[in-house]
Amino acid sequence: LRVLRLCRFSAQLGFSAEIMNLHLCREMVEDGMLKYLTKERVFGEIEKALHTNHFEYFINNMSYTKALSEVLPEIDCLKMIDEIPEHHPELNTFAHTVLVLRYADEHNYPAIVKFGCLTHEIGKALTPETVLPHHYGHETAGLEIIDKICNRYFTPNDYRKFAKLSCKYHMDLRRLYEMKPGHIFDILNENTNGFRYITTLKNLFQVSEADLYGRAKTPRKERVDGFNKSKEIAYNAFDIFSKLSAEDFPELFEKNNNTRFGYNCFVDDNPTKVLMSNNLDEDDFEENQGKRKMMFIVGWNSDFNSIKT
Repeated sequence: LRVLRLCRFSAQLGFSAEIMNLHLCREMVEDGMLKYLTKERVFGEIEKALHTNHFEYFINNMSYTKALSEVLPEIDCLKMIDEIPEHHPELNTFAHTVLVLRYADEHNYPAIVKFGCLTHEIGKALTPETVLPHHYGHETAGLEIIDKICNRYFTPNDYRKFAKLSCKYHMDLRRLYEMKPGHIFDILNENTNGFRYITTLKNLFQVSEADLYGRAKTPRKERVDGFNKSKEIAYNAFDIFSKLSAEDFPELFEKNNNTRFGYNCFVDDNPTKVLMSNNLDEDDFEENQGKRKMMFIVGWNSDFNSIKT
């Protein structure tokens, strides 16, 4: 446990550990002493480090002492994963992850966001060699790995859930401005619990922002502008849909019905129109029109800053 605590105290107090102490810790790791730790105590130290202002120090020291390969081999193996130099001059996924954590530390992001930052690129470890250095589909490939880590350490469910959302959506959130309204609606609906709570969405944008800036070079202006526009669209959309209720549609809903709207939606050829319904498919919209009480139409402009119902 002293190995993990040295790494954690380094993160907590913001100091660089003495090299001799790190070598002693490495010897302890090589002697297999970490194998005697209970899983709960291991994650307990990780979680305490997540709450510090220098979680990057924790991960770097864990790496240097080889404790990371024992505790989180799924993160340690990212050192061997190549990146495209044009996008990641740091050249490997582990180096990028450390820079993302540094950005999160510098901006005082909460512990759960740092956990999302730690695991957001974890799916790249499963990229087939035939497509390297591209990492197509790594957003969904990482979900199973996150479950494996969380099962091993009995990680609280809020950490698990947020890490999987971070892995799945850290890139999509920067590209909302390119998407059709129906796709935007689906993403926001999932990450706001039906447009009821915005905290998770804000935290996910922090992960996405750290991923954008956590690189060895300044991101291109068009990427930054795209991120800012996507963030504005998301917050405008949440502001619209979080205020809607059945009472806004008295001609379609009975007054004592508090249902907001259905969870299914689809988009027609006009990207400024969205048709949302309760369990209604696109193909049978015409034949079912007027037969379902739980149905209404909402239209918005492309930036989600105005609404017509």
